[in-house]
Amino acid sequence: MFRMNDFELIKTTGTGTFGRVYLARLKRIYTTSDKFFAIKMMRKSDIIRLRQVEHVYNEKILLSYMRTSPFIVKLYSTFHYNNMLCMVLEYVPGGELFYWLKKMGSFGIYATRFYTCEVLLALQDLHLRNIIYRDLKPENILLTASGHIKLTDFGFSKSIDTLTYTVCGTPEYMAPEKLLGEGHSKEVDYWSLGILIHEMLTGNPPFYNESHYIIYQRILNENINLSSCIDKLAGNLIERLVERNVSKRLGSCNGVSEIMEHPFFYGVDWY
Repeated sequence: MFRMNDFELIKTTGTGTFGRVYLARLKRIYTTSDKFFAIKMMRKSDIIRLRQVEHVYNEKILLSYMRTSPFIVKLYSTFHYNNMLCMVLEYVPGGELFYWLKKMGSFGIYATRFYTCEVLLALQDLHLRNIIYRDLKPENILLTASGHIKLTDFGFSKSIDTLTYTVCGTPEYMAPEKLLGEGHSKEVDYWSLGILIHEMLTGNPPFYNESHYIIYQRILNENINLSSCIDKLAGNLIERLVERNVSKRLGSCNGVSEIMEHPFFYGVDWY
């Protein structure tokens, strides 16, 4: 079990509504080499004021379930420090996929396939434990020093055994059944995956607008207009994932393994 006195805070790596994430180094009295961690520090008063207690608790519990997954950021410890709740997390030095996507404008087909494969493996690990992620987006995908992905930020994730009805997530990536309050399950993650693939290939999510209302209307009523730059197989995969009819959405029958069988992934050695 760590305490704040065990660490030297080096710099802020991220800020949020009710806290910050710091790069921290374990003090040399505990180790002979540099060991780095990310410490997420959240103000208790803001967590309560913004009604985020359940989300913070969920993140702690679900990350503790997922310690063996190579594609999910590891939680090492939690503790209280002054008026803060602190989570000691794996430090992932490559930064957000979002940063690299904006820097490059878009990714090529091979990079997109690589990242999609690893996201699918992360979702498979979650779904096998009946956990839905519910906030898949480039900002929540971190890159390791060797270029592999780690999912982070599990505040909206939930362990389920039936449909759930909470409307949550990031507007551009939300599935229609979630917006309509019809009850949703693992299929919302497949919809978000389709949006993510489109964004990696073009630089933008397909339904984006500065107005959340317009985004919601587009999600509910408009079809994706695929750019001519999108590979035919990738386009078919996107269309089958971004399918409003949940029962027809790719993955609705046999989960992640069904998506893995799509021709876009031909030749991938999954295991």
